[in-house]
Amino acid sequence: MGIIIQARDLSFPTPPTTLFGREGPYVLEIGFGNGDFLCGLASDEPESNLVGVDTSPSCVVRAHRRIARRQLSNVKVFAGTGEFVVRNVIPDEALARVYVNFPDPWPRRRHQHRRLLSQSFFDLLAHRLSRSGSLLLTTDHEDYCSFACEQAQRSGCYLSDEESAPVEILETRWAQRWLEEGRRIHHVRFEKKGLPETEPDRIEITEMRHSLLRGSLDAITDFEKFVVKRDGVNVVVSEAFRQIGDDALIFPTIVEEKDLRQFILIEAHPRGEEVLVGVKRFGQPLSTPGVNRAVMVVADFLERKGLEIVSRSY
Repeated sequence: MGIIIQARDLSFPTPPTTLFGREGPYVLEIGFGNGDFLCGLASDEPESNLVGVDTSPSCVVRAHRRIARRQLSNVKVFAGTGEFVVRNVIPDEALARVYVNFPDPWPRRRHQHRRLLSQSFFDLLAHRLSRSGSLLLTTDHEDYCSFACEQAQRSGCYLSDEESAPVEILETRWAQRWLEEGRRIHHVRFEKKGLPETEPDRIEITEMRHSLLRGSLDAITDFEKFVVKRDGVNVVVSEAFRQIGDDALIFPTIVEEKDLRQFILIEAHPRGEEVLVGVKRFGQPLSTPGVNRAVMVVADFLERKGLEIVSRSY
């Protein structure tokens, strides 16, 4: 397996031995930026298995270059959200440590629900941390620090202790920038002390389903973006277009479910008097209940346009 973890290579959960081919302390950094701290940690702890998660593809590319240049074999990176990895990829009680360095504070009140370190995340993480595992937060934002401490206390699963930030973190690009501006750096260790009552569920990988309709796609002459929200799954069908030299209709679609957001292409392809609706393999999307729901949502749209559904899911 390469430095960059691909979703198609994962199981839910994925044992660290699958990723690294060996046992060792399992360490996660959420939001690694340019990968400077992550690579330094990998060099300092050759016995540890490190995974870095960041939502920015450009950060993943830069970190990949740094890891490859330094020939580090004990660190891998993933483009996605920390919530997705913690919920679905990490086995129970597997993590020794989690680092969150200078997260986006989302300072406006109406945006605070986007903050990573909410009670729901602390509850989720408690199941994935080892008995003595901990989350280490470093931030220049005093309000975010207070917010995280409050949310951890509400969880009831952690002991928190504000400490001096490690030198390795203070030497990173962002820390140096904030220190030059005279900002105070807060560093808090949240050590696991128990588990919440509720057990988090992981995303389910299913067989990729199709829908079958009867009728002609020629009748589809207009389209307006629509959104379907049901049972924790959001499906956003943003547009429809025809392929050059083909009678098929393509529907770019966003599917959101359980901390996972996928951009997929759903194709309605004529087969004689029937139309087959399914997911194109572009981008190798994960086959999840939400993706199968999106296929049926497009089939329902085509039914409203005059086609007859033979089977919504087969």
